[in-house]
Amino acid sequence: MPDTGYPIPDTPLLTMLGDASVLFSGGSDSTLAAVRALERHQRVHLLTFEQGLVLFVQRSKAHAELLQARFGPSRVTHHVINITRLFHQVFVGNLRHDLMTYGPALCVQVCHGCRIAMHAHAILFNLLHGVRYLADGNIRKQESEPFQLHSMMDFNREHYEQYGIVYCSPVYEEERSDRVLERMGLAVRGNLKRQFILFDTQATCVVGVPADVYGRLFYRGLMKERHRMDSERYRMEKEPIFRRFLEAECNRRGLRLGALVARLRVADQGAASLGREDRLTC
Repeated sequence: MPDTGYPIPDTPLLTMLGDASVLFSGGSDSTLAAVRALERHQRVHLLTFEQGLVLFVQRSKAHAELLQARFGPSRVTHHVINITRLFHQVFVGNLRHDLMTYGPALCVQVCHGCRIAMHAHAILFNLLHGVRYLADGNIRKQESEPFQLHSMMDFNREHYEQYGIVYCSPVYEEERSDRVLERMGLAVRGNLKRQFILFDTQATCVVGVPADVYGRLFYRGLMKERHRMDSERYRMEKEPIFRRFLEAECNRRGLRLGALVARLRVADQGAASLGREDRLTC
């Protein structure tokens, strides 16, 4: 998606699509994704997740507060959501099988397990709050991470549609989102992409850093196909946990999952006009 530059187009709110949520780490990619969402949506909910293995999660507030200052607190809300219990179920629930199946590569799939828990909680948030759209900060350059593989993004896009949600990755082709934010005046400091392990605007995961290094070193050449196959298998094996979580959380609130999905499908018809490629970069 080409850079729209600054200032943000002054689009009348009444002509925009309904609310959107964004998987928001606070880093430059997810922050730019939030800006793209704000160009098209009346209000954006930033969803930051805590799964028990991250340090300094509150640093995500830095960019969230910049977005609120620029666009207004009525258009930008920030939520920190604890996903520890579901992440534990996904990653530890069948650990012996996973170790035998994936071996050392399981250290990469732990990040996938974390993202699976994030997606489940994001769907729950959208269903409960009537939010039709969801975006993330996935980029092609980080395909060593399972959830940023193009095939997994296609899977998630189709999966979200089952729940009445339109999912997109609006900065997928962007390599230096930090520089785009700098030009917009929406970066807390310069060269955020040059930071490693400790970050000014996002949490540090004690597992994510070594998993990322492992993925970059070993998922090259012919191993890329193995990476794709392992990631797709891992995601499908965790689907029953994903579904049970959503049904249980709805039941606990006295709600029916199917009814929430049906309500969301009719709440906003604008999604019907988005083609497949537009949903990648919407």
